[in-house]
Amino acid sequence: MNKISSWKIFLFGLIIGGAIVYLGNNYQHNSNQTNGNQISTVFEWLPPEGILSPSKNITDSTTCRFKKSFNTFFMAPPAGGNDSNPPERIRYVFADDNEADTVTFINLNTDHPTVKLNTGQGQLTVLDNNADSITMTKDNGSSLVIYRILKKKGLLIYSDSYDNLFGSGPTGTLEMGYCN
Repeated sequence: MNKISSWKIFLFGLIIGGAIVYLGNNYQHNSNQTNGNQISTVFEWLPPEGILSPSKNITDSTTCRFKKSFNTFFMAPPAGGNDSNPPERIRYVFADDNEADTVTFINLNTDHPTVKLNTGQGQLTVLDNNADSITMTKDNGSSLVIYRILKKKGLLIYSDSYDNLFGSGPTGTLEMGYCN
């Protein structure tokens, strides 16, 4: 099993925490009060027909789709030190996903399942596999991707973090989608 460095886990936690803070502070539709904190719904996606059934249990393979992604970007001031440049900051962005872009997992009952994306495929390492879920990772040194499939619910939670994606600085993504 690959050892994940503590700074990558910290970055993942920062992404999740940032998403919660952003959602709570910036979206006001369908809002509720819980323990004095405002909670708002940004988007709801009903399951595609046939996805959630009492007999659902992902065992060896599945294909998953997403509707929305939540992305974070660290924005450093451009080189040159011009006073008119904004200070460093973190940007939070919601984006639409194309449902035709799928993520397929095969050999989920092994220690190294395969993930197939529209852009290629790769081998994953299983961190945990039990009756309810399987958690897999891909650690490339400067990036960390985590896939967690909730087998009985037909759901995938995806997160990634990159130290310096395309030279733009640290980034992270969080998505949840349905699997069939």
